[in-house]
Amino acid sequence: MVITAESQKPRACPEGLIILFLVVTILFQTGCSVPVLESTQCTEARNDLREFYSFHFGNDMRPTPDNLLVRRRFLSDQLYEEMAATQMSNGATDYFTKSDEYPRTFRVGKCEHFPDASSLTMQVQLYWRDDQKTTQKEVKVDMEARDNFDGIPGWHITKVY
Repeated sequence: MVITAESQKPRACPEGLIILFLVVTILFQTGCSVPVLESTQCTEARNDLREFYSFHFGNDMRPTPDNLLVRRRFLSDQLYEEMAATQMSNGATDYFTKSDEYPRTFRVGKCEHFPDASSLTMQVQLYWRDDQKTTQKEVKVDMEARDNFDGIPGWHITKVY
């Protein structure tokens, strides 16, 4: 066999192989994307609730009138008035975590719609951590979409249970 300069030229990549590679890449990218399964209302409420609990955990959680006042922008007018009227008389129990011992962290979980779509229930998972174990507890938070006392629109907490 005689080797000539013609036989040593690099071969061009077949066009079909390039097209196949592009099709597989596009299918892989679209097949691996995560679909959005949550409604706009749930997403907005989740963001507002996450903002509230981040604020709550980042500040003094003791149930005092001053602490209630700084949380007012996150609460419905009715809940704020009920809590202010009782003057937080339940001792050290935090209304928003339903606990006397304050958790270390939280996670906003599942969202459940009500038929009127202006209210919903969010799951909040609370976590306590020490050297031996991590304990989890769940509370439910009812929220409604409306302006509160000072005209702040958004999702406001109406009840925690």
